[in-house]
Amino acid sequence: MNNLSILFSILAIGLTFLFSSIPDSEAKLWDYVVDVKFLENPISQGKNPIVIGTVVDHAYKPVSHADVKVTFAGESYMLKTDSTGEFGKQLDAKQLKPRTYSVQIFVTTDDGKKSMARATFQICLLYTSDAADDMQCVDLGGRRI
Repeated sequence: MNNLSILFSILAIGLTFLFSSIPDSEAKLWDYVVDVKFLENPISQGKNPIVIGTVVDHAYKPVSHADVKVTFAGESYMLKTDSTGEFGKQLDAKQLKPRTYSVQIFVTTDDGKKSMARATFQICLLYTSDAADDMQCVDLGGRRI
């Protein structure tokens, strides 16, 4: 019985040393929370999507006058949040083909804090009100795709 206690103690000490030598994660939280969406999604080909968003801190207080960089289809736009932490931009997508696109949002403030977010939207060849309930696109024959 005494040998079993000694063996268990040695095993417990060994495991403690083993797990304490594993490094902690270097991951860290972003300084802000960015909520971003599109006013309409999906959209018909030839229309321009409007991206809107809000920047808040982790206490959900709006972050005003933050710099917001919106990157879409190789173009970047610099915006500022208003006093309620909100921003918005109509993107030029008239020449884009039907598919799913991604928009990257990068937020910084003068004190060096930052955050990032991403949103996607879909451009459809046609988009009808019948398909709107299902958030689906339709082809030229009116069939849902």
